[in-house]
Amino acid sequence: MTGFLMLAISINFVILEFFDQKSSYRAAHSLVGIILLMGFVYTFSCNKHSRAKLISLLLISLIPCYLGTVFSDLDISLLGIGGHRNPIFHSGILFFIFLMVTKKSDSYMVSALVSAFGVGLGHICFGTCLTKKTFAGFPEVL
Repeated sequence: MTGFLMLAISINFVILEFFDQKSSYRAAHSLVGIILLMGFVYTFSCNKHSRAKLISLLLISLIPCYLGTVFSDLDISLLGIGGHRNPIFHSGILFFIFLMVTKKSDSYMVSALVSAFGVGLGHICFGTCLTKKTFAGFPEVL
């Protein structure tokens, strides 16, 4: 278990350096996304998939997963601080659009990319629900 966590932290460090991110919040979001992505990939670790295919799935999925965690913060960049937690950015809308557009594809690569984006975005949406924060334009949660 310790090795798993150390691998996730190492991958997180590389991803943050690659995107030149300095925020501790971004680091935490990214790390949770990577851990969830590793768990997602682990669900495919039955005997019919080789280790090489699993490792390639993880490596292919890292960037879309990270982009899923970053997508929710675009509301601040595009709408200003008053638009933070806008339902368009803090929901699965974009993931379901990607899913509908790519659902007829039989490509392993496309499925991996869309799924990884969903893992990254999904953990942000779930975290928003757990913190009982309000969405922009909606009444406060009791």
